Amino acid sequence: MAVANFAWPPLIYAYTYRVWWVILPGLLIEGLIYAVAWRRGIRSTAVLTIVVNAASAVAGMLYVALSLALLASGVGSVMTGFIWASPVLIFGATVTAEYLAGTRLFKLPRSWTTLAIFAAANIPSVALAIYGTVKLTGQALTGGA
Repeated sequence: MAVANFAWPPLIYAYTYRVWWVILPGLLIEGLIYAVAWRRGIRSTAVLTIVVNAASAVAGMLYVALSLALLASGVGSVMTGFIWASPVLIFGATVTAEYLAGTRLFKLPRSWTTLAIFAAANIPSVALAIYGTVKLTGQALTGGA
């Protein structure tokens, strides 16, 4: 049996999106906020929620690729700083990707209010993903599955 004494949280963060309990509640919470904020119907809210989250997933893949580049750089202080800043970076990348997708693909207003709606919707969903990351990182570091 091999036991890890190191885990790279950005990769574990990406893995959390394969776990249903992170994805489904996040989509439902975001969809509810979007439906109320923009008074959209169920179908158009579902499409909006799925598409902006797909854009967020692409941003997440870029985030993980950047994290691997930093890991490969071997500069300990940069890697450590990146890990500590991960929750803020993840939240920022998610909100930015969803805002850009929403305003460009769905013609939502380009405003601070729209940005605030995307931010509010993503606080609980990103928190769930980060919680999943912390939980899985703990399991990886203790040799649990």
